Amino acid sequence: DYWNVANSFNAVRLQVRRRTWEFDAVVAQYVVTDDGNLNDTDDSYSGRAGRIHSGTWDDDTIYGAFVTWPDATGATLELYGFARENANQDSHVYTLGTRVYGMAGIGWDYEAELMVQPGYERYALDHRAWAATAVCGYTWYNRRHAPRLFAGYDYASGDKNVTDADNEGFDQVYDDGFTHLGYQEFFRRYNLHAVHAGMESHWPHGIVFVATLHSFWVDNDDDQWKNWYRRVVRTEDDRDADNHIGTELDLTLSMPLRIHDRNLDILVRYSHFFSGQFVEDANGVADDAHEIAVTITHEF
Repeated sequence: DYWNVANSFNAVRLQVRRRTWEFDAVVAQYVVTDDGNLNDTDDSYSGRAGRIHSGTWDDDTIYGAFVTWPDATGATLELYGFARENANQDSHVYTLGTRVYGMAGIGWDYEAELMVQPGYERYALDHRAWAATAVCGYTWYNRRHAPRLFAGYDYASGDKNVTDADNEGFDQVYDDGFTHLGYQEFFRRYNLHAVHAGMESHWPHGIVFVATLHSFWVDNDDDQWKNWYRRVVRTEDDRDADNHIGTELDLTLSMPLRIHDRNLDILVRYSHFFSGQFVEDANGVADDAHEIAVTITHEF
């Protein structure tokens, strides 16, 4: 939803809820939206979203199933499988994963996820990739402002040899990198090591402050660093490059505000990206990046 035009699908979904387990199944067809016409598709890819971000994804069909077991102790286990079929590109990629999350004792929270991806892609490439993530945190509920400290690690495999018939680069499909890999959207879950740590605190009158520090490395320095806007490619494979892409500091402050009998939610965010050596090796320059964002939301 962070884009001006969100991803859209024609889909059918089945849900089964029982006391001790839940089941979800979905079949969805991706829709390339037309920037200039409401509720219309861009069959000719005339819109920017169709050209740059979707390509031939209008032929994407997604099949998926989730099984969830919530536990009375606070832990929840998920098993899932997704198939992404694209006949136009002769691409068939499958994602099989498991996720566990919940609370452990008083104050501790955790989440861990493992994903494997078999399949094959266009250009007759065999697809063999995987990704993993783990996060834990601790909240001092008996302290003022209920501070929470957290730390996590994300991994997504890259392609070890971009010239062979195998692709080991993880395909994130329609993942949301904005809320997980830094607010400047410089990263997607591909060829990546990412660690983060931060602090969250809740103040009176609904004020919440969050500070997070991310650091990023490529998994294979001969492969690409992929982000939402462009690709940064290693230009000299024989150069012994540093794998460190950079570090990002994200500061967010959210608060409710009442103006003229209207309830508003205000979010102020500042992000600073410190470029690493990999950026200079790939581009020849390593400039930092800054971003300030203010969002005002009114629900009615």
